[in-house]
Amino acid sequence: MDRNEQQNDLFERIKYIDQNLPDIFRKSQVSQYPYFFWMNYMQGLMPGLGLTYTMFQFSLAVMGDEEQKKYWLPLVQNHKIMGAYAQTELGHGSNVAGLETTATLDKATDEIVLHSPTITSTKYWPGDLGRFTSHAVVFARLIVDSNDYGVNAFVVQYRDLKTFKRLPGFQSGDLGAKFGYHSKDNGWASFDNFRIPRRNMLMGIASLSKEGDFEIKGDPKVLYTTMMLIRLCIVCDSPNFGLAALKIALRYGAVRRQFATIKGQKHERKIIDYQTFQSALTPQLAGSITNVLTGNYLREQFRLMQEGFT
Repeated sequence: MDRNEQQNDLFERIKYIDQNLPDIFRKSQVSQYPYFFWMNYMQGLMPGLGLTYTMFQFSLAVMGDEEQKKYWLPLVQNHKIMGAYAQTELGHGSNVAGLETTATLDKATDEIVLHSPTITSTKYWPGDLGRFTSHAVVFARLIVDSNDYGVNAFVVQYRDLKTFKRLPGFQSGDLGAKFGYHSKDNGWASFDNFRIPRRNMLMGIASLSKEGDFEIKGDPKVLYTTMMLIRLCIVCDSPNFGLAALKIALRYGAVRRQFATIKGQKHERKIIDYQTFQSALTPQLAGSITNVLTGNYLREQFRLMQEGFT
């Protein structure tokens, strides 16, 4: 299958789960243990779902105020909307302070106007952004009059929920073939004076009034926690794939026999007993276990960090 066929095939699998296992899928259990691990066996994180229940939902939960969380989180948890996390741009990635996308307050209409002023301000590489989501948490520079209040987070709906067509002022697409992970839609997006309500600015950390009064209410470092979360997920999940491969190799070594080298016995020796086999796989097993322990430690440190913010 080509890239598009793989992505569409994956959505057919999601559709099957929705239609045949509704109690699991529609009650948000699909994002909970043990069902969450289905994603690892379905060509990677499910497009339109994997990042919806990690980066998108987490951003709403930690950056929104109470009113916003009451409105947005049920829409995510009941599978009414699918979301992406649009931070990285063509010109800037981890350097969040350098992002160029602007979000300008229009006091006359009580709206935020999102705009991509340069080619390098194009949102570039966010997962599920090009094809499979209707909303995103978009990071942009807040501009009020002539004041630049730095990067803030905004909830943006850019597709019609009934037709799934792009709304005027929004352009997006898939970035094309990659070395792997073809089922994931890594996309690009740009805004041309795209308007959203002022209240779509996530206001748990900072607030913005209709008059343009900007106030910092929490620790701005919270803006970085979603990226830290997904990096933590990579650290915690990567060893699992290595261990899955090792399980296959070790089980094979435990049942496969080669050469009758055991004195006084007719049956052949299991290949797991040979030092050459052990020297190849034992370091990999030890490394994977070490990585699991490291992931558990970092997960606890992340939890403690979150408690510090709250």
